[in-house]
Amino acid sequence: MSRSLTAVLATGLLIFFTSVSTKAYDNDTHFWLTYFLAVKAGYTPIQAEQIASANVSVDFDDDTEPVTPDLNNIIAAYRFKSTFSQVRSKYHALASKADIESLKNRKNVYWWDPERPSDVSILVDMELLVRKRKEQFWSETVAAKKNPGMFLHYLQDVYAHRDFASFYGHAGYRRIDHLSSDREKATQMTFSTLRYLIAFRLAMTGKLTKEYRENPERIGISNYLSISDLKDVEATIKEFCDVNPSVGVEESAITKKWRSLKEDSKTDYSTPSNFLLPAMYEAYKENTAPDSRRAREVVTRRLGLDISMIPEIWLYDYSQSGAASPFTSFARVYPKYKTPIDPTHDYPAKSEGSNTKRTVMRDQTTRKLRLCMPFALVSDATKWISVCPHK
Repeated sequence: MSRSLTAVLATGLLIFFTSVSTKAYDNDTHFWLTYFLAVKAGYTPIQAEQIASANVSVDFDDDTEPVTPDLNNIIAAYRFKSTFSQVRSKYHALASKADIESLKNRKNVYWWDPERPSDVSILVDMELLVRKRKEQFWSETVAAKKNPGMFLHYLQDVYAHRDFASFYGHAGYRRIDHLSSDREKATQMTFSTLRYLIAFRLAMTGKLTKEYRENPERIGISNYLSISDLKDVEATIKEFCDVNPSVGVEESAITKKWRSLKEDSKTDYSTPSNFLLPAMYEAYKENTAPDSRRAREVVTRRLGLDISMIPEIWLYDYSQSGAASPFTSFARVYPKYKTPIDPTHDYPAKSEGSNTKRTVMRDQTTRKLRLCMPFALVSDATKWISVCPHK
C-alpha cells in the first residue's frame, strides 16, 4: 500500500474514534445560546429559530461538518485529508495546516500532531488566517442578507478553536466544547455574537453604517439593549456555564500517548493506526459534552416560553460551497420532556448525541404535508411556518 493511501486510511480511523471531540462548543452554544441572543437582539422567535438552526446545521450537514467529508467512493476517500482540512478552515475557524506553513515557508516535521502549538510565531499566523477568513465570511454574509447563522458558527468557533489548527483540531484535548471551561472566553464570545446579530439586523433594515459593517465589534450594545436585557444576558451565560460545569480543559489519551512515542514514530505515516489506536478508542469512550437539554431549560425559563413555543433544531442542507437549500423539512426534535440528569462535567458525548432524533416535520392536521423552515429570514410579520411547496 502506498504511503499516502496509508495515511488516508490511518487518518480515517483516527477521525472515526475521535469524531465527537472535533466539534467545539456544542448544541448548547450553537443553537440554544444563539437563539436566546437573537431574540435579545430584536429578531422574532421564528427568525431566531432560523438563525440558530443555520448555525448548528454546520456541525450536522455532511458537506460542512468538521469530522469527515463524504467517503462513499474511493476518490473521495483519497482526497479525504485535504477536503476535511478545507472544511474546517472555511467553516470552523481552524487555520489550514498548509496555509500556516506557507506564510513563512516553514516545513512541519510532523504530518499530524495532536498537541496545541507552542511556537508563538505559529500562533500569531494562525490568528491572522482566522481573522482574514472571518472578515471575508462576514462580508459575504452581509452582502447576501439571507441568514447570519453560518457566519455565527464560525465566529463562535473563533473562540472555542483558538490555538488549534485544522488538520488535527482539538481531538487531543477534552472539554473544549464546554462554555464553563473558560468562562471569560465564553463571555467574550457571547457579546461578540450579540454585536454581529445587531449588525446584521441593521443591515436588513438598511441602517448599517460603514464603520459597523467593517467592524461590528465597535457596536455599543447598550445603545440597542436595555440595562435589564444586558443583565439578563450576563446572568444567562453564567447559568449556561453552571448547568454544564467543567473542571477545565484536559489532555485526552491521544496527546498523552503521543508524548510517549519515539521521534521516528511521530514522523511515520502509519503511526495513527499502528501506535495510537488504543488511545483513540480511549479518547472516544471518555469524551464528554454539554447536556443541551439543560441549556434548553435555561432559555425556556429566561424567555418565559411554554411548551408550544419552544423551537426545534431545523437541519439545513448545505453544499461544499456554503450555499443552502431554500428550505428544510427536517429537524432534530427533542424526545418527550424529562428532567435531565444532575449536572456533571463528565456528561458522556454519546448521551448528548442521543438527545435528539432526526425526523420529517409534518402538519399535525393532514399528516401528509411537510412543514418547512425557509433558510432566508422571514419578515417580522411572519407568525407561523408555511407548508412545503409541492415538488
